[in-house]
Amino acid sequence: MIKIFWYWYCDEMGKWLRHVSYSWHYRIYGFRPNGKGDILYHMGLYALITGDVDVIKACINLVNQRKRWPDSMNSPFDSKSRLVHRWERIKSWLNEKLRPNHLAYIKYRPQCSMTRDPITMLLCAVYWWQYEMIRDIKIPWYLYRPSFNNWVKYLRTHDIKHKKRYEFWQLLEIRTKVTYPAYVKTLNGFRAWIAQSDKVKAEILKHVEPWNLLHRLLCGDFVSESDIELYQSTEGFLFNSDKLPDNPVVLTEHEPFYMDRDILKWMFNNR
Repeated sequence: MIKIFWYWYCDEMGKWLRHVSYSWHYRIYGFRPNGKGDILYHMGLYALITGDVDVIKACINLVNQRKRWPDSMNSPFDSKSRLVHRWERIKSWLNEKLRPNHLAYIKYRPQCSMTRDPITMLLCAVYWWQYEMIRDIKIPWYLYRPSFNNWVKYLRTHDIKHKKRYEFWQLLEIRTKVTYPAYVKTLNGFRAWIAQSDKVKAEILKHVEPWNLLHRLLCGDFVSESDIELYQSTEGFLFNSDKLPDNPVVLTEHEPFYMDRDILKWMFNNR
């Protein structure tokens, strides 16, 4: 039997790229979400690489309904609201502290739990391939922050004043961070790359690990063609990891898509 990590899931809304859940998902949630929580993020990356208009339209439709995944992926194990999910996380933390050997599942994040990461990737894809659709995306008000707000305004208007405001607030955020996780560098890197902000790229690059080829490409650092060709695709999205895994699981040649390798090659060709 051939083991695969990524697979296609189709419903009435469109086609969605899902991945096999990690073992710890079942231990925490009592079921296997199979990548549905990050499906918009992954489809945004897929749309950026391929320019698939049907995928872009399906993602916009989902975002405008304020849904993180289509209804067909709903489960009884999902939280009903963000408040319930927050309480579930508190209960999990208390359980770990007070009863470390007691197994207690928590509810998965709610379908309505929108965050800036999937919208960032969708906006990058739309801006690159289908600029006229960018005004169709309705972003929830609670996601706006000064840097994100002005970044979105710049993509929609090309007004340089919004770019300058975005750069000011983004640089301030980076310089005042206590911690700077890799997944945040990825998002900041994509925003700086699509906005062509050399100032923000240079600031992010100060915090980039040498092995993280995607971060280096996003920030305009030199990456050789041999580095790209030698890269092996692994389970998960390696570039969002804070450190290089000791034994990353390399994917087989039977995968329908190679998220990390393909975005790396695409960025190299469009740098």
